[in-house]
Amino acid sequence: MDFSGLRHPKRDMLWVAAAGPLANLFMAVLWALMMKIALVAPHTTFTLPLSLMAKAGITVNLVLMLLNLLPILPLDGGRIAVSLLPNRLAYSFSRLEPYGFPILLLLLFTNMLGAILNPMVSASIHVIATIFQL
Repeated sequence: MDFSGLRHPKRDMLWVAAAGPLANLFMAVLWALMMKIALVAPHTTFTLPLSLMAKAGITVNLVLMLLNLLPILPLDGGRIAVSLLPNRLAYSFSRLEPYGFPILLLLLFTNMLGAILNPMVSASIHVIATIFQL
């Protein structure tokens, strides 16, 4: 990704990188609204499929959001970390970017990625369920 077109590349990178996870959060909230509608609406042939689709939409978007927020470059969380770190540390951390994808694969194949994400996904689903009284 080329951040040179930004006026303040290091600072503005935070907002560009945060856009993806925020979009996923927004979509998870919209799916939660759809689930709430399906749960309070009179039972028809559409309410069960809608609630199942909404459940999948919430889960998928929360997984994508949390995965993207991991502080591993080139994920958005890595970009956010670079934008928040002091310049020397940001430069050192950014040099790890070529190893980001192999690190992700290693985490995936050793089941560490699931161990990291599952508690966060469960907690996020619980928060959304509590807010929307699902």
